[in-house]
Amino acid sequence: MLQANISQQFSANAKLMITGEYLVLYGALALAIPLKFNQLLEVSEHEGKPSLHWKTYIKGKPWFDVVFSLDDFVIANTNDFPTALNLRSMLLAAKSLNSDFLGNPHKYEAYSELNFDISWGLGSSSSLIANVSKWANVDPFSLFAKVSEGSGYDLATALSDSPILFRRKETEILSEKCNFYPEFHNNLYFAYLGKKRSSTEAVSKFKELNHSNLDKSIQSLNSITSSIIQTTELREFQKLIKEHEKIISEVLGIPSIAKKELRDFDGEIKSLGAWGGDFILLATDKPSDYVVSWLNKKDLKIWFRYEDIALKSSNLKNHY
Repeated sequence: MLQANISQQFSANAKLMITGEYLVLYGALALAIPLKFNQLLEVSEHEGKPSLHWKTYIKGKPWFDVVFSLDDFVIANTNDFPTALNLRSMLLAAKSLNSDFLGNPHKYEAYSELNFDISWGLGSSSSLIANVSKWANVDPFSLFAKVSEGSGYDLATALSDSPILFRRKETEILSEKCNFYPEFHNNLYFAYLGKKRSSTEAVSKFKELNHSNLDKSIQSLNSITSSIIQTTELREFQKLIKEHEKIISEVLGIPSIAKKELRDFDGEIKSLGAWGGDFILLATDKPSDYVVSWLNKKDLKIWFRYEDIALKSSNLKNHY
C-alpha cells in the first residue's frame, strides 16, 4: 500500500440485489443492499515522467499491474492485457467527461484493493466505476453509461451507505435509501454457488429474449419488493421470495435453483444476480447448525450470515 504522498482516497461498497434481477432493466423496482465488503482506491502524484502506474490487490495479494503513458493512456506494460484494456476504456471515458482529469504532467500512482474475492460477483466493476468517477470528479452514471449496458443499480448501491430502492425508466434513474435490516435477519444466509456468471453476458442474453409483455410481471415484482421492505414476519418474507422466484423463472423460461438442485432445503431459497452461478439467499426458521450442516453437505463452502456482510440501514422510514 502507498504510504507517502497519498493525495486522495476513495471507497465504494460491494453489493447484492435482493429483488428485481433481470426486470430492473425494464423498469422494475429493485431492492439492493450495500455490503461490508468494499473497494479502496488511493492515488498519489509525484514528480517524474507523465504516467499512471496502477496496481490492484485482492485481499492483500497482488492481482493486476499496468503502466499507462498519459498520452491517450497507451499501455506501456501490464501483466493482464484484457484487464488493462478495460481500465483504459474507463479512464478514457472519464477523461472525455472531464478534460482536466489527469491533466498535470506528473507521475501518478494508483493503488486499488478489494477485500473480497473478485470471482464472487459482488460488484468489482461497479465499485471501480464509483471510485474512478469520484477521482475524476465526473457524474458516476454518465461514466457508467459509457462503459456498461446494465441498469446502474449496482453503481447506485456502491455509492450508498444504506440499502436502496432503485428504478430505471429509460434514462431516468430513481435511487432512494430505504430501511431494510429485517427483524428476522438471523434467519437469513447468503451462499456462493461457485459458478460466477458474467453479468454483462447474462444481460445481453436476456435482452435477446422476447420481452413484449412484461408489464404484469413488473407490476407483480414491484408489489413484492414493496412488501418485502415492510414485512416483519419470516414466513411472509419466505412467501414473497418464493413468488419472486416463480415470476423470474417464468420470464426466463428456466426452473429456479431451488427446484433444480437444492430441493431438500428446509426453508426458501432465492437466486441473486445472474441466475445459476452467483449467490443465493436462504431463509429458514431452522437453527444455524442445520444450515451449516446442509451447506457442508452441498459443498457450499463460501457462505455468510446476513449480519456478517450486510450494512445496516440508516434510521430511515419506508414509504413505498
